[in-house]
Amino acid sequence: MFRSTVQVSVVFKNVNGLTAGNNVRFGGIDVGTVSEVTILADTAVKASLSIEDAAAHFITSNAVASIGTDGLMGNKIVNIIPGKSGGIPVKEGGSLQTLPLIELDNAMRTLYKTNDNLQLITDDARIVMSRFSNKNTLWSLLMDTAVADNVKQAIVNVKLSGRNVIQITHGLDEMVDNVNKGKGSLGALIKDTALSGNLHRTAVDIGIMGKQAATMSTELSGLSDRVSHGQGSVGALLQDSTLVSKVDQAILDFKRGAANFDSSMISLKQNILLRKGIRRQEKKAKRDGKKKTVDPAQQITP
Repeated sequence: MFRSTVQVSVVFKNVNGLTAGNNVRFGGIDVGTVSEVTILADTAVKASLSIEDAAAHFITSNAVASIGTDGLMGNKIVNIIPGKSGGIPVKEGGSLQTLPLIELDNAMRTLYKTNDNLQLITDDARIVMSRFSNKNTLWSLLMDTAVADNVKQAIVNVKLSGRNVIQITHGLDEMVDNVNKGKGSLGALIKDTALSGNLHRTAVDIGIMGKQAATMSTELSGLSDRVSHGQGSVGALLQDSTLVSKVDQAILDFKRGAANFDSSMISLKQNILLRKGIRRQEKKAKRDGKKKTVDPAQQITP
């Protein structure tokens, strides 16, 4: 009663049973008491604190006040939590910030709700575990050592495939580099300018040959057209039907002349004037050891 004090006020939404005469603590030490509790509004209750002047020098304006309990089931108290360094010591008639009060009823309701949610989660977990224990589930597949070995082998195969892809890529890089340097047939074809010129000249020659072939084709077409119309010797032979009949008539006449000539020769042999000459020639031929046929025309003497 005879100590010097500093009056400080704090405003709470709910003092939760805080009354005048309850202790005020700072750093776990009683430094004052609650002098008065006043209702300001339906959501604001003002508590006036009488703090010893000796302790008020350590309580700054940025300190925070909260309502707690003295022990587990004791009276309500006001705890002052020190603020950050650099604050100004609280003065007479000053005020402090407050922390919202954690109500036990709200905490219990939240706890009940949490317990209900935990029960639902536990039931779902039990159902999931029962499904996992089934032999046809993914869990049994994961626990199968043969499947594990197959997975390991698949991973090894993937690694080998990756190495092969890397080797193929290096080979392709080397091939492209050789082509860019003009190595090999393809590289020479791409990089050799002389070969490119030869190919260009060959293409030009082929074009010229194509033009000449077109010209020859035109000339052959004209020649064929003339032959088809009976022009020229070949055309006349192929198309002139009268010429063919004339040639046939000439051959027939030649055959008839040859037959007449044979008849004339037979008549000459039978002539009495030529028999003696023919016999003499045959005898002479026998003497010479040769058998010679004498043309009857040559035996004719004047």
